[in-house]
Formats: sequence, C-alpha cells, structure tokens
Amino acid sequence: MSEAIPNASVVPLTIVADTVAAANEALQNCSVEAAVLLLSNHVTKPAPECVAELLAVAELSDRHGIVIPRISRPDAGDVAVDLPRAHPVPHWDGCAMLIRAELLDDYGLLDESYADLTTAGAEFSLRVNRYGYSTVRANQAVVALPPAVAHDHGDGVGAAHEQHFDVKTLEDAYPYVSQLPDEYAIWAHPVDEFEPLIASADRSVLIYLGYITPELSGTSRNVVSFLNYVASRPDSGRFSVYAENAASEFFSLSSVGLEVLDETSVEGRQFALGYVPFQVADAGMLEFLMRHCLRTVVTVLDVIWMRTNEHLIKRFYSKAVFHESLEFADGIVAISQASQTDTDMLFGCKECSAKIKVIPQGCPDVGFASSTSQPGPYQQVIGGIEPGFAFISGNRYPHKRVDLAVAALRRGGFVGQIVCLGAEDSFEAGSGLYVLRSGVVPEDVMETIRRRAGLFIFPSSYEGFGFPIAEAARYGKPIIATDMPVMRETAALFPQVQIRFFSRLDDLAGLANEVVATAGHTPDGSHAAFAGSDTVTAGVRSLADYDLAVAAYLEQILAQPIDAHALLYKRRRVAGAALSGNQQQLQRQLTALEAERVRQAAELETGIKALQTRETELEAKIEALLATSSWKITAPLRALTDKVRRVARGGSVL
Repeated sequence: MSEAIPNASVVPLTIVADTVAAANEALQNCSVEAAVLLLSNHVTKPAPECVAELLAVAELSDRHGIVIPRISRPDAGDVAVDLPRAHPVPHWDGCAMLIRAELLDDYGLLDESYADLTTAGAEFSLRVNRYGYSTVRANQAVVALPPAVAHDHGDGVGAAHEQHFDVKTLEDAYPYVSQLPDEYAIWAHPVDEFEPLIASADRSVLIYLGYITPELSGTSRNVVSFLNYVASRPDSGRFSVYAENAASEFFSLSSVGLEVLDETSVEGRQFALGYVPFQVADAGMLEFLMRHCLRTVVTVLDVIWMRTNEHLIKRFYSKAVFHESLEFADGIVAISQASQTDTDMLFGCKECSAKIKVIPQGCPDVGFASSTSQPGPYQQVIGGIEPGFAFISGNRYPHKRVDLAVAALRRGGFVGQIVCLGAEDSFEAGSGLYVLRSGVVPEDVMETIRRRAGLFIFPSSYEGFGFPIAEAARYGKPIIATDMPVMRETAALFPQVQIRFFSRLDDLAGLANEVVATAGHTPDGSHAAFAGSDTVTAGVRSLADYDLAVAAYLEQILAQPIDAHALLYKRRRVAGAALSGNQQQLQRQLTALEAERVRQAAELETGIKALQTRETELEAKIEALLATSSWKITAPLRALTDKVRRVARGGSVL
C-alpha cells in the first residue's frame, strides 16, 4: 500500500511490502521525484520526524544513495543524541530505507530472483554502491522494534529482520560481501553494538588475562588474589575471566569458581567493563577490549620497560600502545604514588593523570596453587638450609640486582647462608649460597623460605611497589632495601616492618651484619629467635585490602555515563593501532621465515659439499682398485663405475 508522509520538505512515498514482487510493483507505480521510502512490515513504520531526518541526511550529499534509520530496542532510551549524524554501512539491513528515485531508473528495481525482501534490498544496495552511491545510517532517525518483536528475538538489535538476510546467495555476484562487516567496523558506531548493554544497565565485568605470563610472580599473585576475592562475592556470577589456555591451566583457573573464557568462547560476548590487572603493552589487547567491553580499566604497575633499552627493544611499539591504553581507559589503577609519578613524567598526559586512582598493593594473606605446586627437588634445598639465612628477593631481570647483592655480601664479609630468588646461571658456585629460579618455585616452598629466613634483602633498583617489604612485615622479619621513593612509600604502609635502607651496594654487607648483631644473633643464624616462627604479624595491609578497593573503583567506573563521541574516537584509534601492530608482527614473522630459509639453504649447501667430497673419495678408491685388478675384471668394474656415477648425478641406470 502507499501513503504520503506529511510535514516533510520533500514528501516521499511509503511502501509497505512483504515480498520482493509486491515492493517492485509499488515502486513501478510511484511517481515521486526526490526519494522513495521502502518499508518492510517486520518492524514498526517510521514516525514523521524519523522520515524527515532520513530526507535531511539524503540531502547532505548526492552520493547518499540509500539512507536507513537506526534500530532501537523499545527500552533503550535516547542513546542516539551524542552520535554523529550519519555514518556509512555495508548495505541495507532490512528495516526501512530511503532510496533516490533516479537509482531505480538508472540501475533497475529489486532483483526478484532473491527469495526475501531483506536480501533483495541488500543486493540493490551493493549494486548501486558499485557506482559510488553509499548506504548511510542516519543516527538521529530511530525506528524502535515493537515489544513483541524485541521479546521474540532477544537482545540482538535488528535480529527481527537480520534473520532473513542470506549472505551466501549474494556471494556469487559480490564475493566480498562477507568481508564487509569487518571493513566497515571502524565506521560503525560502538553505541550500536553495545546498545543492549546500555539499555539494560548491564554491569558485567570481564577480567582480562590474555597476555599474562604463566609463571609465579608478584603480578600473578595479585591476579589470583583478585580472582579469589571476586569469586567470594554474592554477585560473582557477573564476573568472567578471559585467559589463554596455557595460563588457564597453569593457574588452575577452572577451580576459582568464575566463568573462564578462551578465544573461542568469548566471541560474540559483550561486557559493560573490561578490567586488566596488569599493563597493556600490545595493540591486540586494545583491540580486544574495544571490541568486547563498553568501558575499560587498566593498571599501571611500573614503566621499567621505558627506562631500560633491553626491555624496550623487545616491544618497540609498546610506548605508543601503553600511552593509548591510558588515553582510552575510563579508569586507571596505579599500584603506588611512585608509579603514577613516573608515568606522568615519561608520558606527560594530564588527561591520563586525572583518571589515575592510586591503590597501593599489599601482602597476600595466603599462597596460591598452580599447576607447578609440587615441592619436588626443592625439598632437598630446604633441607640443606639452616634457619636464619639471608633471603634476597628478586627475579631474572638485571634491575633486580640479585647477582650484585650476592657479590656485595661476599665481598663485604657476610658469612651467613644466602638464599636468593633469581636466575640460576648468574652466580658462581660457592658454599652457603642457594639459588632458586624465579617464576617456577611453588608457593608453598616460598612460604617455608619466608618463614625460616632471618633477614630479607631487597636490592632492586626499580619497582612499582615493594612486595618484599610487605612480606617482611607479614612474617615479622627485618629487611634491608634500596633507598628510593617507592621503597619508603611502601614502608610507610607497613609500620610493623623493621627496615634499613642502603644507597651503595658496598654498604650492604655491613648493614646485614649490623642487623644480625643488633638482634643478638650470629651471622650463621644459630639463635632460634632469629630464624623466626610459624606465626605472622596481624594487621598488615594485604592484597585483600587492595582487592576491595579495586572492586569499589570498578563499580564507580560502571556508574559513569557513556561518552559516545569518546567511544567512537577510541574505536577508530584502536583499529589503527591494531593494524599497525599486526603489520609489525607480520614483518617480524617474515624476517624470522627469511632467517630460517637462509639457515636451511646453508645446511643444504653443506650437505651437497659433503656428498661431493664423498663421491670424489669413492672414485679414487675405485680407480685404485681397477689399477691392481686383472684385465678380466677391469671392464665390468668400469661399467659398474659408470652406472654408479650416473645414479649419483641423478641419471638412469640404463
């Protein structure tokens, strides 16, 4: 049927049709000069103000060949107010479209070989697009799905008409049609994708662990502590975890009690907020967060990788990605004031500084299990250590200065036993020194070491937070730490700790001996009290305090209104960053493949030379044999030799 729409600068003709044939019949009979509005009856008819906006957007450019409205759920409210007026889309999506009449004259009607109206309309959009006419969505022209339709088809926006869209039938004429959604994703407004979340005031949270290293460290202890805290909450069902399979298995995430997603099961899922409990340093992480999460909260641990070239060169584009993660985040957690200060100094982003929430970390209340939690050979190490040893906390990275601290203690005359957590190949063998490789020692073994140590030593030259200081406070052990702001900031959080600071490594042994002497013990730890006890200090700030504060901050971010312009800006910037990161990754892969090709070619050349040498040796032996043999066997041997040579050169034996 046809019906004129009043109160529009140009009055279009509205056509309501169920089939392609009915739509074409109506189009043939119309005589509208400016535009024609084609409407499927699967959704409600656009209101006059919606039609007026469609016309206005069409008049913005003569290349706007088809203009379609936004589709909104009935309970979505006005989420289009902050959107750009229009943006291009791949083709008609099946609700309603305003068509320039001249397109019908120049390029024909809908193709009736397609079974349904949605697919035929999409084909028409693709057909005229070949000649430079775009299909654009008018964001202020909104058509709401009727309640019954929205209920029948769930939360998917546009599901009522998209169910009839058949991509396969279009691929013969338009082989690229299935790729178009990805190509247009940078132009599509994220509000359209996240509208169900906005409409329902969804508060789901995705804890992103995509790039976490499967090893035991301060970062992983923090992560597992937060997961355990979230799992204990009454609303734990709204929290999900994304992790790669290796990390999921290593940390036994399936036993935590939260939904664990991987690369396959996360597809199609959307969350009101994505929380990253460590640093974002990869463009793929940003792209993932923008695609799945309406809001994001990231964490600033430290920026050591900006201070040391050895770290930076391994991820040469990390600076840009990290900076953009701070700009794009709705909230930022810094684990210390020192970490925030260093970030501000190196990146100078005032907008980022305003979003940073400093939440100091703490000491884990208990250890955590992992797939490596098997004492194994470490029991032998523990058995050989006398209680009261000096424990040096660190890892394999040079700035932890574990090897330098060991050398300083030996050089300065510290005669007690030393246990250090670091890189096993960084030390010369010596009596009284026990080295544990960081990242693999089970937590229950580390618990025993911390309890039996008489003195903690923390020689690191750069930190975001001083975990060993928190541990020393918890276990009631004295600690010697490098004198720098972050160490003093951490110590102030733990008034229970007995801490001494040093500036020069040469002072370390003297301080260690003083701590032992002051306590009235000998350096070998023979005094039982110096060895510590099985009790821990009460009232020490723990990771549970950190977890509680972070969770409260996430709730604060969830309550903030959505900034649609900022969301679109972030999506487009992240898409560019992801593309750049992918190109860089591809280049590194090509470089590695070329290096492998050169290596294999060299091996092949070496093998050919060896065969040639062997062939020469065999020929010499045959000639020697022929020279000493009788005439009767000479001819057959020569014939046999010729055959061997032909075969060796790839010839025929005939």
